[in-house]
Amino acid sequence: MKTLRLEEVSPGMVLARDVKGRFGRGILATGNIITEKHIFIFKSWGVTEIIVENRPPVSRQAWKEGLNGSAQFELVERKLREKFKFTDPKHPAIKELFQVSFKRKMNLQVNSEN
Repeated sequence: MKTLRLEEVSPGMVLARDVKGRFGRGILATGNIITEKHIFIFKSWGVTEIIVENRPPVSRQAWKEGLNGSAQFELVERKLREKFKFTDPKHPAIKELFQVSFKRKMNLQVNSEN
């Protein structure tokens, strides 16, 4: 793990600790792969530094391939769709909740394999 100033952070790095705003509000959980959008949000919330893992940045494609390609994605998606079967998939809040759940589940898969 290493602590980096926000200016040193680049997309593809993996969070080693949760990111919290100036007032302690949680912004992004451990294990997430940082994107440009995340960096913008960190700046908006006044985050000045974050703690990342000591591994090289990963691309989304490499991340996907590291999880046995699309088979792993399909398995996770199928399991989540089963859990969300009694919801309206077109509702904006449900869409967002599904995406967050999917990302979290995929991050847990990555972390459990390492």
